[in-house]
Amino acid sequence: MPRKSFLLLLLGTLLTVSAAAQTVAEKARSYIDRFAPYAVLEMHRSAVPASITLAQGMLESGYGLSRLSTEANNHFGIQCHKGWNGPSIKEMDNGELRCFRAYDSALESYRDHSDFLRGNRRYGPLFELKPTDYKGWAKGLSKCGYAEDRAYPEKLITLIETYDLRRFDKMSLAEAEKLLDKAPKTPVVKESKSEQKETAKERRRRIRREKKEQKLIKEGYEEILPEAPAELEAPKEVRQDDARVKFSLQRPLYSKGGVLFVYSIEEETYESIASAFNLFPKEILRFNDLKAAEPLQPGTIVYIEAKRSQAVKGLETHVVEPGETLRDIAQDFGVKEKALRKINGFSATYEPESGEMIRLRKP
Repeated sequence: MPRKSFLLLLLGTLLTVSAAAQTVAEKARSYIDRFAPYAVLEMHRSAVPASITLAQGMLESGYGLSRLSTEANNHFGIQCHKGWNGPSIKEMDNGELRCFRAYDSALESYRDHSDFLRGNRRYGPLFELKPTDYKGWAKGLSKCGYAEDRAYPEKLITLIETYDLRRFDKMSLAEAEKLLDKAPKTPVVKESKSEQKETAKERRRRIRREKKEQKLIKEGYEEILPEAPAELEAPKEVRQDDARVKFSLQRPLYSKGGVLFVYSIEEETYESIASAFNLFPKEILRFNDLKAAEPLQPGTIVYIEAKRSQAVKGLETHVVEPGETLRDIAQDFGVKEKALRKINGFSATYEPESGEMIRLRKP
């Protein structure tokens, strides 16, 4: 091949590669401009680093251009699972047609994603890390089983470092709100110029999405990041000088979600504990979501006052663990079982399955 022809061919190849790389960069920056404010807002609500959330959204939604994200606002590939009563969309995944969640807005998808991580005890150790430790989070997600792809951590880290997503991990709530005001309201960059024009259907969907997002944003976010879920769940020992204690303490007393309880000891019964705290037997059974007394194993949590109608702020959701019943969850979080059924729309006999995400607080 003549040298001149070879050089022209090489130049053409380099220009093609450069154009392709430029297109990817444009898609990435368009996605960041549009959705970075959501990642920061969710960081202030859930303590999931904004850089991690944004990188996951970019990777799993193909920069917001996948069918799941454009038609269902699902940026993280969250499947329906049992108990999902919202809208859905069918999509092929690993050769199988699966059910995925559909949302009215992208912010709902971002919120569901952070709720899934925060409500799943499998990912609990990640919340002990600093929110600026994006490498620890990326590697931790993989270690905790978030993705089967062994290269997943490096893919996240590469995106974070290539587009300097770390800057969002230090962003204040006020800065995020300013960023949100400047964010483009139109969809992310489309594949071709012929697709750039917004259709009437897309416009209706955008208006509906924006109204939903504004409603969620108005619910408010906190400037200070919430404590780790494990810290909020941990029982707190109650002292004699606590205003809630109206009697002389003869044994250690604790609280979960602000609700007083004791750990049962050998040979104790619900009736004997009720007597010790001047309660009627029926009262203590009601406090512990029981219709009839049952044998007490040492170390069992026994509430001595009525549980709450929802969990403490910061514990929004819980992913059901193997063998766990709804009453187990109610006892773990100091919430009435009846209240959990109402919050989640469960019938009186429904029991959630392992892996199902349930709400602990009112929406």
